[in-house]
Amino acid sequence: MKPLFSSKAQLTLVFVICAAFFISFATNGNGGNSALADQAVGLIKPKKEGGKKPKIVDTDSGDARVFVYDPDKDDKVKIDIADNAVITLNGEPANVTDLKADDVVDYTQDLSGRIVTLSATRAINGIVLSVRPDKLVITSDYVDRKTLDILPTTKLTLESKDVNIDQIHPGDHVSIVSSKANGAIAVKVSAANMLLDFWHNFQKNLFKPLLLFFYLGFCITLLKVPFEFPHAIYQGLTVYLLLAIGWHGGEELAILSGAALSQAAMYMLVGFCTNLIIGFCAYFILRSFIPKMRKIDAATVAAYYGSDSAGTFVTALGVLQVAAIKYAAYMPVMLAIMEIPGCLVGLYLASRMRRRGMDKAGNMPDEPNYNKQRSTSSGVHILQSGVYRAPSQSQSSQSHSAQNQQRSASQEMSGDARAAMRKQSQSIICAPGTESSGIQVVAAKRSQSQSLLGPPPTADDVEAASKPASQARNAAGSPTAGPPVPVVDTAPKQGLMISPMIIREIFLNPGIFLLLGGILIGFLSRLQGSNITAPDDQLFVSLFQGMLCLFLLEMGMTASRRLKDLKTAGPRFIVFGLVMPNIFALFGIGMTSVFSHVIGQPLQLGTYLLFAVLCAAASYIAVPAIQRLAIPEASPTLPLAASLGLTFTYNVTVGIPLYLAIAETVIKNFPVVGA
Repeated sequence: MKPLFSSKAQLTLVFVICAAFFISFATNGNGGNSALADQAVGLIKPKKEGGKKPKIVDTDSGDARVFVYDPDKDDKVKIDIADNAVITLNGEPANVTDLKADDVVDYTQDLSGRIVTLSATRAINGIVLSVRPDKLVITSDYVDRKTLDILPTTKLTLESKDVNIDQIHPGDHVSIVSSKANGAIAVKVSAANMLLDFWHNFQKNLFKPLLLFFYLGFCITLLKVPFEFPHAIYQGLTVYLLLAIGWHGGEELAILSGAALSQAAMYMLVGFCTNLIIGFCAYFILRSFIPKMRKIDAATVAAYYGSDSAGTFVTALGVLQVAAIKYAAYMPVMLAIMEIPGCLVGLYLASRMRRRGMDKAGNMPDEPNYNKQRSTSSGVHILQSGVYRAPSQSQSSQSHSAQNQQRSASQEMSGDARAAMRKQSQSIICAPGTESSGIQVVAAKRSQSQSLLGPPPTADDVEAASKPASQARNAAGSPTAGPPVPVVDTAPKQGLMISPMIIREIFLNPGIFLLLGGILIGFLSRLQGSNITAPDDQLFVSLFQGMLCLFLLEMGMTASRRLKDLKTAGPRFIVFGLVMPNIFALFGIGMTSVFSHVIGQPLQLGTYLLFAVLCAAASYIAVPAIQRLAIPEASPTLPLAASLGLTFTYNVTVGIPLYLAIAETVIKNFPVVGA
């Protein structure tokens, strides 16, 4: 009987998850019982001393009643208000119409259950941007700001101790009870601490349904549970998530001003250049850090990291929605834009290596197992789904001779044989004279249709795509000694790096097309008014979190399967997959901060996070499809093991809260001047 956990890495992962569960529950427990409520003659005071206070859920000023969430009953209760009730808000006289949801209340009722006294407290939570002797400037999203007066009677507390105004610093978290005239009555301060912020975000996100479903999928594979996620449901989820992201982004774009759209265009250019730089940097880091790795494999891995991950992006969106953190409306468009640079990096590096003598197996002249006779630098005609090198004159004459022999043989074939050959030509494209360049186009197309947003091609697809040409021909029913397989020429003209097929795959792959289509539909629909989009918002907005949970269940299963591919990669490659996302995310946060200072406009915290995620994530959708078409010499499993097994898993568990803490620290310490 095989053990449940086949490696120390899997055991360590399970131990870390269990330890995180224990620590989180140990530090977040409520602990202790509240005292019983006090009662007065003719009055009932429902609040428990020491317990959580009730909060207003809604009000009905027409009938003088409030809807209060009572933590004692863990339910919403409806309470009428007496005609002569005394109502105060932050210590000042108020009416029912002044009350709002989330106001903390302390009230008493008469024997008939009506409220006779109600004291409401409304706190403004935010982060200190600047401090003056008589004023505090705070923000909740780093864009909108509020100035509050510090009065002689203002009570200032830091960690439950009375402090002076000079002990409050920019970046500190504050909860302020203010008067109607914007005067601060009480200010509770929590000192800024990046490590504490990260730990708080990590704990808060660790047990949200999003990640719990990811853990569940991860454990399904680790524990070898005989379960396969239904493919039809998975297909529906990928289509839904892409359209939902596009729909919501399009709605938000429709209400942006012209200046905001101009800012979005500039930021997209910054995003494109940032991922282009990341792609090239990843290649040079791999070459320096792992010199034994083949150059073509390093180029392909760099292409993956120069692109982005739709799965990581939607997970970050889910975290921001749960935490009510704002982000720029154009970020879904950024997802499509920043997916392209990695593809271009991989294509450029592969083309450069072919010009410098790479053989058909992907080996360079200074690498082991290099075969000079099979070098592509001499102009060998390669038709690996669109990559082309013009043949020399002698090779061209040999090619024409072979074509004449093939034409003669085809004329002697029966109708059935010609039909079989046509069928075969539609399923296999291979380079003449090579044993390592066979690609099954049917498998490639099938994997692309299954990879709009989620898992990459299956192991069977990868194996089929990497079979030698001779095996591919035999698998298709054509014996080696049988009629030659016709070659379909889809290559570009001489001197071009990519073919029209590659261009189409980059810009019109199903994932990007559905995303951009959703953005366009949401944009045009919202221009007609909110009443047009409101019915569809119930599907594309309200159900987003639940659908994302199911998607992460599948992603957990897929990421866990990819871990086994790292056994032959070596420890340095594993370190690269876990460390580099942090460096790339920090680079992205820095670029966003510079952009914000250049335009003189502050950007939301959520925008910083999403841009960092787009820089830190590695593709497992668009780039694998491009690799199958244009870089078949590279390993198909090595980059996927890094992007899915390591980087995706790290980003959704540790990376997102860490990047959030780093972004917040950068915004606090480098505020936009004059904003």
